[in-house]
Parts: sequence; C-alpha cells; structure tokens
Amino acid sequence: MATKKITKLSVGALKALEMLQEGAKTAADIKIRGFAVNSAHLTVLVGRGYATSEDSTISCEYCGSKRKVKEYTLTQKGIDFEAE
Repeated sequence: MATKKITKLSVGALKALEMLQEGAKTAADIKIRGFAVNSAHLTVLVGRGYATSEDSTISCEYCGSKRKVKEYTLTQKGIDFEAE
C-alpha cells in the first residue's frame, strides 16, 4: 500500500494563510497588504483543505470593466491552523 507523504506548508503558503486569516479574500487583497502571492500558494491551501475557492466577478471602480477572480474562504481547519 502506497503511503502519502504530508509535507509542511511552504513559507509563501503560510504567509498567504496568515493574510486570509487577517481578512483578505482574493490574491489582489493579499498583494495590497504587501505580499507578492503566487497562485500556487493559494492552490495548495485549497488542496489541503485550509480554504475553499469560488469564482467571483468584480468590477473595476475606475473603468467599470468586470473580470473573474477567485475568492478564498477559510475552512475551520484554516481558521484553527497555527504554525509550528
């Protein structure tokens, strides 16, 4: 039987999780808070059950155009997570 090795979260994923715990909802929110998040950081959080993602449409307040973004919501596992 194959075993699945569970690895620790990367520094980037931990920082992204911390930003989500502080109230950020999208990658743009995280970037505004000063962290150059990579989509892989958020994908690993969803894959490991710390967050869920949902497609959302936002409109630009300057030009009025609309675009699709991923909006992230923490799960209970993500809320309770504390770094080692």
